[in-house]
Amino acid sequence: MTDAYLCGSIALLFCVVGIFLLRVSWRRQRRLLVLAGWVLVALAAAAWSLAVGVEYGVSYTAMALSVVAWLLVAGNRERQAAKPDSAAIDAATLPATSAAHKLGTFLAAGPLAAIASLLACALLVGAVFPADERGNGMVLTAFVFPLVWAATAVWVCAVDRLLRPVGILLAIAVVASVGLMP
Repeated sequence: MTDAYLCGSIALLFCVVGIFLLRVSWRRQRRLLVLAGWVLVALAAAAWSLAVGVEYGVSYTAMALSVVAWLLVAGNRERQAAKPDSAAIDAATLPATSAAHKLGTFLAAGPLAAIASLLACALLVGAVFPADERGNGMVLTAFVFPLVWAATAVWVCAVDRLLRPVGILLAIAVVASVGLMP
C-alpha cells in the first residue's frame, strides 16, 4: 500500500515538473526542455501504471496532466478585464434576454435537438449498414449521437432568431421519422 502512494506521489511530481518544463520550453523554444518534459510525462505514466495498473495509470496520468496544465494556465492569466468598445456593441447583435426566448432556446437545444439528432443518426445507420450488421450500426449511433446533439445544440444557442433552426430541426425529425417507418 505504501509503494502505491510513493509511486503515485512520484508520478504527480513528474507530471508537475514535466508540464512546467513543456510550458517553459514553449516560451523559449528549447528542444532539450521539450524532450525532458515529455520524458517526465512518460515516466509519470509508467509510475502510475506501476502503482495502480496500466488501465488506471494512463487515465490518472491524463487527468493529472490536464489539471496541472489548467492550474498553470490559470496562475498565469491576465488579471485585467478587457474593456468592450462601445461602438462595436450593437443592440441588434445582443442576444434576446426575454423569458420566452430563453425557454425557446432551451427547448430547441435540448429535447428538439436531441430528437432530431437521434432520428437522423438512426436513419443514417439504417441506410448505411445492412440488416445483418445493425448491431454494429446501433453501437456507432450510440457514439455519434452525443456529438451530433452537441453540435446541434451549439448551433441553436448561437443564433439570435430561433425560427430557422427550429424549422430545420423539425423537418429533419419528420423526414427521419418517415424514413424509419417500416
